[in-house]
Amino acid sequence: MVDIQLFQQILIHISKGSKLVLVGDPAQLPSVGPGNVLRDLIESGVVPMTMLNVIHRQTGNESHIAINADR
Repeated sequence: MVDIQLFQQILIHISKGSKLVLVGDPAQLPSVGPGNVLRDLIESGVVPMTMLNVIHRQTGNESHIAINADR
């Protein structure tokens, strides 16, 4: 996950009115740099969050994330 300094730069440069979608697992290791952005955002309750409870494994060589990104 990004550290607080990189996340600040992302927020500074994102266009006004844009939507930012973060995907990650707060139970994974935190960023190497300062901060734990994803965990802190989730715990704040300020941003909407969806938790996936069912594991879906990918098959084949194609990334389902990339294929479905434009949906």
